[in-house]
Amino acid sequence: MTASPNYVTGVYNGSDPETQEEEAVDGSSYILGLFQGYFDTKALPHQISPFNGRSDYGPFLEFGIPAGGIDTGAEGVKSSQERKIFGGLARAAFDPCYHQDCDDIYNI
Repeated sequence: MTASPNYVTGVYNGSDPETQEEEAVDGSSYILGLFQGYFDTKALPHQISPFNGRSDYGPFLEFGIPAGGIDTGAEGVKSSQERKIFGGLARAAFDPCYHQDCDDIYNI
């Protein structure tokens, strides 16, 4: 999920063996490190996002294929701490149009 208007910068936690087949952990961890390294090099704030299989990467992990990526939030609500780091509105949805009729090109 990217392009949330009240975003955070999240990197999927590819190092968690509880969320994927064992043979995918090393590759997924490598992808995690690539994104973290990039954001660290640019001094850009980011946080770890759970690798919960609820996105398009889920089936890859189920078959032991490494996956990774970034997200900016979805239907979740931004915390006060996240507001301090990323700006935006605390106690408001990352993307109030997530999977709604208003979820279109004008919402990004």
